[in-house]
Amino acid sequence: MADIVMAATKAQGRWPEMTATEEADRRDEFAGWSRRIVEEADPGDWAAYLSATTVRNISCAGSPKM
Repeated sequence: MADIVMAATKAQGRWPEMTATEEADRRDEFAGWSRRIVEEADPGDWAAYLSATTVRNISCAGSPKM
């Protein structure tokens, strides 16, 4: 997920200039934030239906209730 967001941001011309180390740090920070959002979701929240074992392996474990 982090790689997709980074690629999209770069394609939109919104990615700031940074070193490879800074970019790796930014990716790790975003991946950690994304993981926490999924893992800490409230049971009634749509994110609670996602199972994130790694940032690159995100699967839908159910459908959101509308």
